[in-house]
Formats: sequence, structure tokens, C-alpha cells
Amino acid sequence: ELVSFTKFSYLSGRKKKNSFETMGGPTINDKFPNLQGSTQSQDGFDLYNYFGDSWGIVFMHPGDFTPVCTTELGEAALREEEFTKRGAKLCGFSCNDQKSHQEWIKDIEHVTKGKVTFPLYCDPNRDAAVSLGILDETNKDAKGLPLTVRSVYFLKPDKTIALMMTYPASTGRSFDEIIRVLDSLQLTANKALATPVNWK
Repeated sequence: ELVSFTKFSYLSGRKKKNSFETMGGPTINDKFPNLQGSTQSQDGFDLYNYFGDSWGIVFMHPGDFTPVCTTELGEAALREEEFTKRGAKLCGFSCNDQKSHQEWIKDIEHVTKGKVTFPLYCDPNRDAAVSLGILDETNKDAKGLPLTVRSVYFLKPDKTIALMMTYPASTGRSFDEIIRVLDSLQLTANKALATPVNWK
């Protein structure tokens, strides 16, 4: 029996030869796209304006109100000062709308005691998620639409990607590691240095 590997992908509305082709998007040294649209608190958000000349960290979440994402956003809120003193700003992201984000933040703050003051970008139509190549077609919501993986993008002040980290939805991120990586990136950005294994 012959088996066709051609499948129809939600990501672009066209046929793709293999499922691995659905993942793509920018990589290290590429310029990260400017996210423009809504967050939990404003409609005219502009990622480049928000980050300004700072380092930036954009972290994706599979969905609002999911338990692992809730703990991650709470941890980010509780440790935001650690990023601020390093000259870095945070921006969350999920494929939900503004009202959902607003209600979710109340839940995050109640559960984790962390106050979310950084923006949480809204991508309900998945336009940005498609262009970034962060949708996982094996993990879908109640409507049958793919959710995002747990990607983290570290952006230099010029908005190029310094480093990417990607986790499946089943694995929560370590913010100790995120901060360690940020320290390494900043230390080596303008110097001919390299940080060794387990460096802190």
C-alpha cells in the first residue's frame, strides 16, 4: 500500500510535503518581526517602541489559563526586577484575545502573587504565530486549532535574535536558565569571550 506524505497544513493554507516543514520562521541573527497590535492593556502596541534600546525577551505560551503557563507568567512577574536591572524588558505572547488576557492575568496574580506589568501580546488569529513558525499541529485547542510551543527569543537592542529556546507544551521553562543565558549573551555581545559549561 502506498502512503502519501502530502498533508494540508493549517499554517499557510497550502500543501506541504512533510509535517516538519510547518516549523520555520526567523532564527539566530535574523531581525525579529515587529509585533504590532493589542496587548492586555492597549490596542496600539508596537514591540520595537516598547523595547527601545533595551535587550528584549519574548516568550510564547500555548494558551491562556493553562496551568504551566500560569506558573511561568507568575514567575516572570515575580522576577521582572532581575531583568530590569540587566537592562532587559519582557513581553509575553499567546494566541488569545485581549479580554482573555485580562481575565487570565487576574488568575495569574491570584495564584502566584506575581503582578503582571509587562505586555502580553494578543494573536487570536495566529498571524504572528504562523510567521514565526511556532505552532505545533500535534497540540490543538478545543476548536481544533494548533497551539504554540514554548519558544523564548532573546533580542539584542538592534532587534536581532541573539538566542532561541524552544520547549514542548508539556515542559515548563526554567527562569534561572533564562537569566543565566541573558547574562552570558550580554557579557559576550561586545567581547571575544565564550562562557563554558554550567557558567554562572
